[in-house]
Amino acid sequence: PASPVEVVLVIDRSGSMDDGPFPEPIDYAKDAAVNFVQNLFDPANNPTGQNRVAIVSYATTATTDIGLTGSSGEQSVINAINGIVTNGNTNIQSGLVKADQILINNATFDCKTSRNIILLTDGVTNRDNSGNACSNNAWNTICQQNAIQAGINAQTTTNNGEQFTQNVFSIGLFNAISGNQQNIATNTIDNIQNAGLFTTESGADLSDI
Repeated sequence: PASPVEVVLVIDRSGSMDDGPFPEPIDYAKDAAVNFVQNLFDPANNPTGQNRVAIVSYATTATTDIGLTGSSGEQSVINAINGIVTNGNTNIQSGLVKADQILINNATFDCKTSRNIILLTDGVTNRDNSGNACSNNAWNTICQQNAIQAGINAQTTTNNGEQFTQNVFSIGLFNAISGNQQNIATNTIDNIQNAGLFTTESGADLSDI
């Protein structure tokens, strides 16, 4: 039977997302996110009419740009994506905690609905919710540990005494980092996910991913 899909897109808006020549990484990220929303609400992919999507963006801290919204609010979701502005550091923990809160408070918990978080980042997480500032070149920092734990926490939710699973996907857009930093970033987001890890060094790949 057809199953509703609920998704929180978690988009990196740290300052590095606007580095480089136009189109910048954030431009590719926005285009991919808009394409995703349009596909999610396409009647062929939304046979129940109950699909919903939310947008969270994060830098030093995270914000909910729009909560879980159905197809009637598609343009509002697209406007929220296009309104994202880059600035600040990279706090993956904050983005994941915010996304998890959206699902805990507003998702549909039943036997048929799929709940999903899709995380996009362009580098090493270097801030956390405790105010720590971490190196981009060190392994297993407290910022990385807290981001990973936030991802693990988001994989399950207890609702009315019953535990529900949630899918966490990780996407790394690593066109601006390499070597040790890229390995650290990949390791972090790999340990966050339980449903899929995707990495690319080209923003043009994001829509296909």
